[in-house]
Amino acid sequence: MFWKASNESSVGDCQVAWEKACCDKQDGGLGIKDLHTQNLCLLLKYLHKIVTKEDTPWVRWILQQYKPFERRFEALPSHTNAWKTLA
Repeated sequence: MFWKASNESSVGDCQVAWEKACCDKQDGGLGIKDLHTQNLCLLLKYLHKIVTKEDTPWVRWILQQYKPFERRFEALPSHTNAWKTLA
């Protein structure tokens, strides 16, 4: 990770280890949240909202559009004979 100088008179880049940047400020870091962990937490938060069927427009849309809790297999006329046999 490189930090650029804020103006033209400063020269060079400062190299900071990502692990150090993600440490708390009290521990000498920059207090930046680890992006992988932050992304995982936010995805799990949205998954929880879908599983608990939270009454918000986007959750209702996901549930209506993708029907994640229905385990049905349909054989449409456009599907292959192999799929029609399995369904």
